Amino acid sequence: MTSRNKFSFLLSSIVGIAVALATYATRVKLGDEPMWLSAWAVSQRQQIVLVVLGCAVFQIVNDAWRWYAGARHPAKETLQKLVDEFSKTHFKERTKKNRVTLFRATQGWRVVLYGLSKLSVRNQGHKWRALLSVTWNELYLGVYVRPASVRNSKSASALKVSDHSSECEGVAGLIWEEGGTVELLNLPPVDVARLKSTHKIEDLEEEDPIRIYCAQTNIRRISLAKSFDHFGRHFLGTVIRRSNGTLWGVLLIDSEEAEFGFASEGSDLKTRLDDFARVIGKIVA
Repeated sequence: MTSRNKFSFLLSSIVGIAVALATYATRVKLGDEPMWLSAWAVSQRQQIVLVVLGCAVFQIVNDAWRWYAGARHPAKETLQKLVDEFSKTHFKERTKKNRVTLFRATQGWRVVLYGLSKLSVRNQGHKWRALLSVTWNELYLGVYVRPASVRNSKSASALKVSDHSSECEGVAGLIWEEGGTVELLNLPPVDVARLKSTHKIEDLEEEDPIRIYCAQTNIRRISLAKSFDHFGRHFLGTVIRRSNGTLWGVLLIDSEEAEFGFASEGSDLKTRLDDFARVIGKIVA
């Protein structure tokens, strides 16, 4: 059972139990056996009914959003196939170490709703904190398409972008700000366990690998760094523009391989990435 199905099952179970309690509370009389339960149900009758109503409304909204978020229009289906093919062509059996991500620029409220439909209640707190820190009326780059074979293919990660360079986050945000192709190579490895125990980036020494990594990948908040599960050692990405020249999103490759992982025999990956970005731009237009 997937985490999404587990959440739906849990929610349905809670609603079922609440309905049963509400039914009992509306019919029971003071003094009925067992007395402790009847006394409690009578005294909490209104609250129980309100809880049931709230749970039912939440379930309806949740189901409606999951249907909306899961509905894929033809363009997204096409993009999924193209990204899968691009990943397999260039990285073959190394796709889990070399990940292709198509980010789409969208409003913060959409990011939050999408994240609520993807994150499990069992996810670690730092992922929920990162999601709930999203400003609803700001612009973010959210994960739109990833190859089905890679890790976190349904990620709820989001990176803020803006007309002000100081507000753009992550490598994708850096690419958005630059408005072209960006390449970052040979970044230091990140000790994830030590990162989780770090309270502020400023608390780290200047030469600390975590601080260097955050500076080079445009991460200004430790909470954002903690929301990531994987830390690429190399990045190559470019912007996606619509046919009218406006920015739509970012196409990014990140590699966890220690050596430069973007080499493809007999091909120039930068050129192919730019060509692929233009194809995507025509599709999303």
